[in-house]
Amino acid sequence: MARTSEAVAQLRRALGSSLAGYRKASPLDQTQLGRITNYSRTSISHIEAGRQFPGRDFWSTADDALGANGDLLAHFDRVRERQNQLKIAELQGAQVARSAPATEPPRSPGTPHDDDWQRDDVNRRELLRLMTVTGSLLAIPAIDVDRVRHGVEHPRYLDAATVDNFERMNAGLWQQFAQIRSKRQVLPAARQHLAALTNSLDEPQSGDVRRKLCTLASDLFQLCGEIFFDSDNYADAAHCYSEAAHASKEAREFDMWACAMIRTAFLSIYERQYHHASPMLDRAAHLAVRGSPDRTTRFWVAAVQAQTYAGLGDLSACQRALDKAEQVVHLDAKVPAPDGSGSKTRAWPRNGAPVT
Repeated sequence: MARTSEAVAQLRRALGSSLAGYRKASPLDQTQLGRITNYSRTSISHIEAGRQFPGRDFWSTADDALGANGDLLAHFDRVRERQNQLKIAELQGAQVARSAPATEPPRSPGTPHDDDWQRDDVNRRELLRLMTVTGSLLAIPAIDVDRVRHGVEHPRYLDAATVDNFERMNAGLWQQFAQIRSKRQVLPAARQHLAALTNSLDEPQSGDVRRKLCTLASDLFQLCGEIFFDSDNYADAAHCYSEAAHASKEAREFDMWACAMIRTAFLSIYERQYHHASPMLDRAAHLAVRGSPDRTTRFWVAAVQAQTYAGLGDLSACQRALDKAEQVVHLDAKVPAPDGSGSKTRAWPRNGAPVT
């Protein structure tokens, strides 16, 4: 059980991401939730990141304040129970380790899957970054490479043309994600571009440019989340979707915000925890109504709600959701092809893309 501590940290990050998702779907910010729960804003930030693990009283109060209908409290109980199981297993594993022969060669930490990920992320990170970023820049049409480089090197007061090139970079990365069989190969380039966006957000910008950068950051966080999701790394995917929801909220981009909520709900759906997905989808539906009528977001919500209702055994609600989802055919043109071909990515246009 050499990875028990990381397993516990992953459980806590997933719980914190769930808290962040509910909070960002509510009118409360971290400071306001802190006042209700008698915690500081910094503590709320640490809890959402999984770095702090308060007791049951906190989760009960937060659950009530955020209208989670017991989901957060039940999630906390499951994490605590799983932590106890891991601690017992760790003790048992430690006893076995002490009885092993001293001459036994040390075992490499982690499973083969974890080792592969670490090699991509650490040992070959710089090489992959250079290869993938260069390939992305050359492969995306209509990219002004010099303008992008200038924007990265001088992120203050970006002009509209530079932001447009950043948007084309996003589109190109999503296209690569859809076409490449090994989705995580896109991650180094996505990280590099996300760093450029966040650096720009740290600098003075006009209101319109800042809003656009927040929208692009949300889009890219969702791409990173899809990459982690495709690799069964649900905790990191949840964290990316949470950051995407925050950026969308800042930009008041309701379609993008709703998509982040849908993707968060899918984490529960894949675990067959439909009762956790349902309230998240209700919030996504509310956000989608405030989005653009030319986008498919509200129909995507309905399609995923139908799947959730079916999982809950509510067949009448499932049928109503399906009827609503089928109304997408009344839009002016056909729905764009699903992205993420060949992966577990959900079959719908990325981030509520407008019909073309």
